[in-house]
Amino acid sequence: MLKVIDDGVEIALHGKQSNSLFWVSIVLVVLALIVAVVAMTQKVQITIGMMAVFAVVIFIFNTIKAKAKSRLSITSGHLVLKNQSFCCGHHAVQLSPTAQIIVANDTLIIKDKDKTWQISGFEHEKELMVAQSVLMGKDIAKQQKTIKMQG
Repeated sequence: MLKVIDDGVEIALHGKQSNSLFWVSIVLVVLALIVAVVAMTQKVQITIGMMAVFAVVIFIFNTIKAKAKSRLSITSGHLVLKNQSFCCGHHAVQLSPTAQIIVANDTLIIKDKDKTWQISGFEHEKELMVAQSVLMGKDIAKQQKTIKMQG
């Protein structure tokens, strides 16, 4: 649902949160248990090899975790969009004039400085286009009406 407010729009997002780091951390725990069993039952050379594999997996996990810190994903809740700014829950962001606002598939991607926000969960493509237009500073009709998109 899209609602026009004083100086922007409010859009209800209906997506599901996913946490890929959770699943990678589960794999790390299982791998740690396997390494512990191998360390107790196998030769030293095999144990060293398994520990090396474990170290590589931990490095990959830390790389994914570092990328996740600079990329925020918003998929549910109420998104308030205004000219060069948006707010969702406790995330309020003021964008710089050089921010890139891109629509890819059903996701609004906002890149500003070293941060990236991926916003998905839009009910209709029109909501996505309105969101992009508002963030880019285009004017909207200010009639304080709730707009329901017919699919």
